[in-house]
Amino acid sequence: MGELGTINAPTSGRDKRQELFLQLLADSYADIEAYIRTLIFDRVDAEDVLQDVCVRLWKNFDEFEFGRSFRRWAFGVTYNVARQYWRNRKRSTGQALSEEALAKLSKVHQATVEIAEMRQDMLRECIERLPEADKSLVRKVYYRSNTVAEVARETGKRANSISMKLNRIRNKLSDCIERKMT
Repeated sequence: MGELGTINAPTSGRDKRQELFLQLLADSYADIEAYIRTLIFDRVDAEDVLQDVCVRLWKNFDEFEFGRSFRRWAFGVTYNVARQYWRNRKRSTGQALSEEALAKLSKVHQATVEIAEMRQDMLRECIERLPEADKSLVRKVYYRSNTVAEVARETGKRANSISMKLNRIRNKLSDCIERKMT
């Protein structure tokens, strides 16, 4: 028995597998949703496709190779579901996106994601190069979601002073990223 008289259920391999799947899906959900919205233009249809993708990801989770990127695997499944959506739409309405257009949209989306990931990596590197006091301020405001007023109270400084400091730090980080990109 656990605390307060509850019985701790044993965690089975299936439970762990399901827990892992749900964590991987949660971590990638926004990216999958954005990818679908790139490939499917109607909002309601995109939501239906997202549900279908989630079901297919779970049904095919045994095919996922650990060590690979879950997001990339999910994007492959998503692409195939989107292709099927456009085939079905062509049969039902006569309107469809060509395979070539779908492939181009997919490539553009993936390139956009890669650029965003590169910028995130550069931002992390630039933050690490900041003086410790600046890093601490960035962590308080952006990682811990403290307001400027909260940080001002905590540090005994004026909120205006904190805001100006954050603005200077943002400019430093922007310059650092620009230098890395050139």
